[in-house]
Amino acid sequence: MVHMVLLMRFLVLVASSVKSSADKALVLGDSWAEYSLETLQEKCDTITSMVNRGIAGTTAAEWAAKDNCATKPPDSLCCRSTGSCSLDDVSFNDTFRTAWVSIGGNDFFLTGCSAAPATLSAIQANIQKVVADLQALSPQTTIVLTGYSVPSSPLTWHPSPSCSEFSALLPLNAAVKAAAEAQSVDYVDVSQVMGGNATQYSDAQFYADSIHLNEAGYRQLWDHPPLQAAMQCLLGQSVSGAPRKLKGASLASLAVILPWMR
Repeated sequence: MVHMVLLMRFLVLVASSVKSSADKALVLGDSWAEYSLETLQEKCDTITSMVNRGIAGTTAAEWAAKDNCATKPPDSLCCRSTGSCSLDDVSFNDTFRTAWVSIGGNDFFLTGCSAAPATLSAIQANIQKVVADLQALSPQTTIVLTGYSVPSSPLTWHPSPSCSEFSALLPLNAAVKAAAEAQSVDYVDVSQVMGGNATQYSDAQFYADSIHLNEAGYRQLWDHPPLQAAMQCLLGQSVSGAPRKLKGASLASLAVILPWMR
């Protein structure tokens, strides 16, 4: 009886340790991040809490410059919500196991969807700066970049015809991928997750408009197996992505850890 009580206490301690190090997520960036609300937590079995610091309309350049309401006018997009475009204003008192960073899209649109190398290099550099800042503040956090899915229809609100091409966002996604590789973080290609590709638009059922996902779109996004794996959403994954050895452990295997169980 005493052995069983000690065993239960041990399991509670282990479970608490696993939960505290592997249950919180950060969502950061532009409208793709903000409008995701808490859908990541809803679709990710291993996340029990999250912080969404997405601010629609913001750019990688603003996040890289750490724009906040002390340095920007009150009508700045970075001051539109309770937060700012500065990681310095994000509380890292609690450990974030994973972070999804969605930035670069608005920078790209401001250039008229230019695929010029200098333009893409500038966007990449700003994304890398944001990721590097996040790595410095929270080195234990697994950071994931995705870029964007192919739009569901022509971007008629944008004056540049280049932005309405099927493949318009592919150069941007390449820059996001290059930034991820340069900072040694995960990149998951979601460009075709909504059914689009270089020759056709995505399925409109997943979109609130031509570029922004709706609730069904975010469910589709988070159900993408490579993204589930990168965000460590699979039950049985540890922080490192390896299976938790305690999951489904037998009393015999616990005896190796607890000699008195033999």
